Amino acid sequence: MSSSTQPNASPDSEAEPSPKNAPEPQTDVDAAGTSAGTETPETDAASPKGTAGGTAETEPTEPELAETESLESEPVAADDAVPIFPEYIFGLHEAGGEHLMVAAERCGWVLELAAVGLDAAGGRRADYRDLTAQGLGVMVRLDHGYAPQGTLPLPDQYPAFAQSCADFVARSRGCHIWIIGNEPNHAMEWPNGTPIFPWHYAKAYRLCRGAIRSRPGHAQDMVLLAGPAPWNAQLTYPTNPAGDWIQYFCDTLKELADNECDGISLHTYTRAHDPAMITADLWQLQPGYQHLRNEFRTYRDFMAAIPFR
Repeated sequence: MSSSTQPNASPDSEAEPSPKNAPEPQTDVDAAGTSAGTETPETDAASPKGTAGGTAETEPTEPELAETESLESEPVAADDAVPIFPEYIFGLHEAGGEHLMVAAERCGWVLELAAVGLDAAGGRRADYRDLTAQGLGVMVRLDHGYAPQGTLPLPDQYPAFAQSCADFVARSRGCHIWIIGNEPNHAMEWPNGTPIFPWHYAKAYRLCRGAIRSRPGHAQDMVLLAGPAPWNAQLTYPTNPAGDWIQYFCDTLKELADNECDGISLHTYTRAHDPAMITADLWQLQPGYQHLRNEFRTYRDFMAAIPFR
């Protein structure tokens, strides 16, 4: 998972300003890491609710990229049984330490990665049944590649990438939860430095979801949105001149109707070996970002944005 930068935030201040753009959610979500100070795995959240807020596409500051094929999702097979997903709040980023969860009788998620390119190459493997046989849940993040290839390809290659994801899924075993890409607002994840604007990411996600769910045995798979990089203000555009990561997330959701999104992955961390950071409300101090949280409770800003997209 890419590291992210922040706009000179200070985690030492605990003064809580009255946030203007991030209303406090009424309930917490279940989210926990394997230990304080480590990355928590992307976890699926409920599909966004409310009225679709489709807006006219805003011209990016960079030169407009080529238009691609129709955004229509591919037809979905209707005869697949709905998978039963485990309800875990613990997990690991990639296999290798899952024996600790099994030994402690605290089974959880294992997030695996697959860089599928445009030919379904798929990284190390596509069979995850050794994990599910131990009672573990499996999620797989599907990337086009890693820096500098980009977590997504260029927009004119989105249809080919969607087919590559679907081909990989079709030959996989033991997984029915897929995350499309990683931290698309982070410059390290852009294809050869070309920004991934919210409308670009939504288009790629829509195509990938349709292609994946068209494959036999995968019609009811969960295809999750990638978590934006928190505390990262690298990507700006006319309606988001500050590079607000919550605004990027909200703008992505606005591009999708309710029935076009199965779930959401959120990226939020503690950055110190201090369990108190998990429950502390710490706020950004730099002007323009003071309505946004620092540390683990950043997840609340993301969750609060979902109903207001």
